[in-house]
Amino acid sequence: MHTHTPKPRLLGQLAARIAGKDPKLLAISLSRLIEDKRLREKMGQAGYQKSRKEFDENKVCKTVLDTYDELLK
Repeated sequence: MHTHTPKPRLLGQLAARIAGKDPKLLAISLSRLIEDKRLREKMGQAGYQKSRKEFDENKVCKTVLDTYDELLK
């Protein structure tokens, strides 16, 4: 019987998808990041930019206040 280990798949610039709970795929993904400085930097920068955009303190505060406002109606 031949078993095939699927490759991890990059999801845009931020993440790699690892099917199920396969430790081999996790190891492959981590090895790829360890070995590929350019990919590591690209994914790290993309994550940083996403966090700055989505978790801006003004935006988070507005969301919290809007939620409280809605709950108190």
